[in-house]
Amino acid sequence: MTTERPRAVVAAVLATWVGSAMFVGGLVVLFHRWTHPVSSFGWFAYAPLSDTVFTPGLSPALVVGSVLTVVGAALGAFGAGMLIGRRSR
Repeated sequence: MTTERPRAVVAAVLATWVGSAMFVGGLVVLFHRWTHPVSSFGWFAYAPLSDTVFTPGLSPALVVGSVLTVVGAALGAFGAGMLIGRRSR
């Protein structure tokens, strides 16, 4: 007697694990960004020709960490919701 898992259950479990991994990865990137701040990023204007002081805005680490955290949380919540809310036969 073999029991096969429905594809929806496998997809929900996979979504939960991938979402959890993305969420944790995003938190690691954000934590590293806050503990090791970057002084600057990108192209610099030639100082004598500019009147404003360059202040770095959003760094790529902050953007990537935020996106990974949000997408991972959404994917993990979707997978967990599919697992919890599925109908039993």
